[in-house]
Amino acid sequence: MARKNKTRTALLGILSLGPKSGYDIKKFCDENFAFFWTENYAQIYPTLKQLEEEGLLCKETETRPGNPPRNVYYITDTGRAELNEWLLLPNDPMVFRSELLLKMRFSQDVPISNLIEKLEKARYVYQNDYQAFTERLIDLHLTEIAEHREKPDVHLVMAICKLAERMIKTSIEWYDETIEMLKERTSDSQDKG
Repeated sequence: MARKNKTRTALLGILSLGPKSGYDIKKFCDENFAFFWTENYAQIYPTLKQLEEEGLLCKETETRPGNPPRNVYYITDTGRAELNEWLLLPNDPMVFRSELLLKMRFSQDVPISNLIEKLEKARYVYQNDYQAFTERLIDLHLTEIAEHREKPDVHLVMAICKLAERMIKTSIEWYDETIEMLKERTSDSQDKG
């Protein structure tokens, strides 16, 4: 099988969990796996159209009183078969990209205070993410206990959330250490000057 566009398979996977509009798909991405996968409307809507043309999903227009009509997408049996085929393929190597780290590498000629400011802002975002993921893990545990049964995919979702929590916690520690190191360097430079 040729390499697949990952947006295709992400959308098929999301729709395999239940019907959704384009807006619902974006919201699902943002709420469930923004730390490891993102999609934007410019990717979602053209891909939905292509998947529909290929018969991998179908669309129904839903009318709602007081709201404009919206398109709701459903995965077809053909779409589910393509998703399952992709799920069985080996993974591509994981690639980590960070604009902040790229900028850090070339920041020898900019004020350290500028870099510290960037790191502090990024740390703030990670701290908020950490709190959100911690709350999500607690919610998953409470849901499981309250229902006295496991949902079919709860263990998979919990494993992903635990990895996110660890990655975010480690990132926060790295931000703290790096900010402190840069502040010490700035202090040392001022003492020598």
